[in-house]
Parts: sequence; structure tokens; C-alpha cells
Amino acid sequence: TAVTDHATLGGSGAATATGTVTYTVYGDSACSSTAGSGGTVTVTAGAVPASSPVTLSAPGTYYWEATYSGAGGDAPTTSTCGPGDEVETVGPPVSTPEAPAAVALPVTAAAIGVGMLGLSRRRRRGRRHPV
Repeated sequence: TAVTDHATLGGSGAATATGTVTYTVYGDSACSSTAGSGGTVTVTAGAVPASSPVTLSAPGTYYWEATYSGAGGDAPTTSTCGPGDEVETVGPPVSTPEAPAAVALPVTAAAIGVGMLGLSRRRRRGRRHPV
């Protein structure tokens, strides 16, 4: 199942912020075992593009993390990682006679804020993603 993440910057300098945001998916709640990369995107005038799609093919629970590089006096920041934040759950394949073998469901959002610029992320609604 392919999923994406989206970050937004907040705070007094958010509208003019530059730099980069790097999206990473982890296979553990401590965010120490990388399961995939959503890539690095360029922040222009505070606008943060969404991550690249990440395919999660094995059943399990996955955790997103977004890291802002900081620029122009804005401090770098990293979103929190672990249960209760950006969590994707991938279940075993689903098949029924009248349904496709795999159904992609959208994902939900969580938000955080740190330092002068806050970093928040949003996803589409839904939590289970069959492979």
C-alpha cells in the first residue's frame, strides 16, 4: 500500500520560510528502524510539498517523522515519532469475491509545533491499509 505524508510550518516566520523537509517512515515506535523514505522536499515561501509515496508491503505498524532543516534564522525541528502521532497500520491482504484483493485507504493527520516555526503534518482519513 502506498501512503504519503504532508507537513506544514507554523509560527511568525512561516509564510516566508525556506529550507527543506525530509519525510521518513519507521518500522518501530522508537523511530530507529527505517522502513522507507518519503524523500526531501524544498520549502518555498512557507509552502511544504507532500512526501513522495512510500509503499508499505509487509503487514505491521509504521510511524512517520518529518524533519525541517531550518533556514534564514528559523531553527531546525523534527516532529515527534511513536504511538499517538503519525501511525500507519498495514494489514494482511483482503479478498472477497466482489472486491479487489487490495484496497488503498487514505490516512489521518496529527500536528506538532516546536520552536519559532512549528512543524505539523496532515494525512487523509483512515488508519488500516491492506496490502
